[in-house]
Amino acid sequence: MTNGPPRGPARNYPPPPRQPPVYRNQPYGYRPPPPMGYPPPAQPPRPRNTGLVWTVIGTVVAIAALVIAAAAWLYPDYSRRESSDSERRPYIAAVDALCVTALREAEVLGDAPLEDPKAYGRYLLTLNGHSNALLQGWSALDPPERDVEVIRTMLDTLEAIVFETQEAGSVLARGETQVATPIIGKIRELQATLRQDTRAYGFEVCSRMA
Repeated sequence: MTNGPPRGPARNYPPPPRQPPVYRNQPYGYRPPPPMGYPPPAQPPRPRNTGLVWTVIGTVVAIAALVIAAAAWLYPDYSRRESSDSERRPYIAAVDALCVTALREAEVLGDAPLEDPKAYGRYLLTLNGHSNALLQGWSALDPPERDVEVIRTMLDTLEAIVFETQEAGSVLARGETQVATPIIGKIRELQATLRQDTRAYGFEVCSRMA
């Protein structure tokens, strides 16, 4: 038997809330520093000054651009410049000699028979054979190293003249005058371009031949 009044069923009461410990002579909520040897609490990362970073990057890029521009001015790329007159003089003499030969061969043919389209076509075909020989001989000569592109442009124009003259001569030889008219106009435009380019480069004979 148990002494005393009967007890009722046991009740589950919630645990009391945990209270922070109270340290003597310290304010409420005080937390003592960690003991020696423990890592310090992590600090929140500091915000980065992105504006300053971009300013520094912009300054570096500007300085690099100035250095590159100064280097290009002090040390230019001479490989992109054309050769001097003394460097191209032997080449001009060799090509002009070929043009002299072509002009003499053209003089042997005499005047072009413009009144007879078929005869004029045969004349153009014969004259074009000399122009093609000039093209082959000129292409075999090595230009100054810094003038390769300039000379290549002239040779391309001369090659186009040879091609179009062959076409015009063949058409005229068949008596197709109307078909040949626009071709002859194109040949004259190409000849004007070649005359201008050869004169600008320094050729004396070839600039009169085109």
